[in-house]
Amino acid sequence: MRTFLPFLIGLLAVGAASAAKTGTVVSTIDAGSYTYVEINIEGKPTWYAATKLNLNKGDQVVAPDGMPMKNFRSETLDRTFDLVYFVDTIPLAGAANNAGALPAGHPPIQTTACPASTPAPAEIASIEKPEGGKTVAEIYQDSAALAGKPVVVRGKAVKVTNGIMGKNWVHLQDGTGDADSNDLTVTTTDTVTPNTIITVRGILATDLDFGSGYTYSVLLQDAAVETE
Repeated sequence: MRTFLPFLIGLLAVGAASAAKTGTVVSTIDAGSYTYVEINIEGKPTWYAATKLNLNKGDQVVAPDGMPMKNFRSETLDRTFDLVYFVDTIPLAGAANNAGALPAGHPPIQTTACPASTPAPAEIASIEKPEGGKTVAEIYQDSAALAGKPVVVRGKAVKVTNGIMGKNWVHLQDGTGDADSNDLTVTTTDTVTPNTIITVRGILATDLDFGSGYTYSVLLQDAAVETE
């Protein structure tokens, strides 16, 4: 997950998160719990997607940092976007917030960073692994054998990003591993409070590639979360 990932913000070009820019709304499309917004930025139309927004053609907006997805297929719209940036919200220029109404049951958005931004390793005392579970380092070490299987791990939620592609993204650390194996990304629909100790149970996926340079050597998907 490191070389990686991704998750580096500040790179240039399509392979990195988009930089916040001001533009004009060209068109909008509602699809399920998302609104797709075409924004003219410096003469270039660019698509963004966020949870339900109330924007109109001609609105001046600020397109924030986002997670780029190349050749993204929306089954709801029966359409493939060459490139779309997933963001938490798209505020009107000069407005503090234009988040709009979140879908029923949707957790509150707690951060505007994309899930691809890996936090610096936290200073965490070793956290005891759960019975029958693995440490973060062991998950990396045994990833080939664990791929496609249920995995249980306990750690601190050092970063939480909600509402990206219908998932909440959690960076989990337990004090084990080195620079390449001490941070595990978890996706879940459960609500997670940052800096809490949690136990998660999910299916381990390996070698995922979302395009635009966003790849994961390991990712714990669709996890159930227990807070201690």
